Amino acid sequence: RAQTGDFHYFFYDTQETMEEWVEKSQEFQAFAARMMTEAFRRDDRMISNAIHLFIDAWPAGWMKAIMDCRRNPKKAYFAYRDALEPMMISLRTDRYAYFCGETVSIESYICNDTGSSGDYQLKFEYYVDGEPAGEKQTTVTVKACGTVYAANAEISLRDVCDRTGVLIRAILLGEDGRQITYNEMEVSVFEDVTVQKNDQVVLIQNLPVGTHEIAGETVTVKPCGMLSVHFVSRKTGHPAVEQFHEKDFSYWYDKEQDMITPLLDTTFTAEGFTPILTSGNLDEDGKWSKALACAEKVYEGKRYVICQLNLRLENPVAKRFLRNILQ
Repeated sequence: RAQTGDFHYFFYDTQETMEEWVEKSQEFQAFAARMMTEAFRRDDRMISNAIHLFIDAWPAGWMKAIMDCRRNPKKAYFAYRDALEPMMISLRTDRYAYFCGETVSIESYICNDTGSSGDYQLKFEYYVDGEPAGEKQTTVTVKACGTVYAANAEISLRDVCDRTGVLIRAILLGEDGRQITYNEMEVSVFEDVTVQKNDQVVLIQNLPVGTHEIAGETVTVKPCGMLSVHFVSRKTGHPAVEQFHEKDFSYWYDKEQDMITPLLDTTFTAEGFTPILTSGNLDEDGKWSKALACAEKVYEGKRYVICQLNLRLENPVAKRFLRNILQ
């Protein structure tokens, strides 16, 4: 009766074993704890903050805790500890994926809870698929007990074959050149693709809430049960999504808003449709269960594809996915 079973649809794939559930839920908890705590640290108006819950109170357990009742730390404990480092580099971005030729640009901030201040050296190291690809160094003036924007770490890749991982490591150095702290972030750079029309595919996007008759089936569209979501699961075995990684359909950039916005507002059910992407929603009995985000059916010689995702093509994964479902 844990909440993970109901709400994991918003955050990560459905798991198969208890060990996988433990690993994936703790991994996501660590990601969320780090993201939120660093956001608080970057806010220069923030005086203090706390995490709920730090230590679990009962052997029965409550998975919100970052340590169990015997003081065994979970992954989120270490993520929280690192995000509370007295002098910390925080890296943030609204884009985790780029096309080749675009400039990868990651903001950096120095979050300082100490009384130290003055000029420090901030060094950026770049690694492409694990190999060193250059570095850059800049001076940043750190203020006591406060946060300052430092610089953007930037790199542009002109030649990418399919997909490349780029790691940005930021290192803060003192006057004597000694390393004080560091942080790092990884993004992906994709080769661009061409999306071609296909008269044999009927692509139906963003159906309104309600009941529709499509390809001989009743399609029922409902708003997402809590709020619009930032993740959908590609764990369906469908060939259109087999090339993608687990977290590719999450935290998509929105060019119009210049920020991350939700990628799914509604889900649907349709008996005869084959799942391509899934989410979760409340069923007729008020219980959480798997629901469709994108699905297809062959009907009268054509392939009908219903896609409720906001396919913002400034995201390489969205563009590749659109290409795949039209092939």
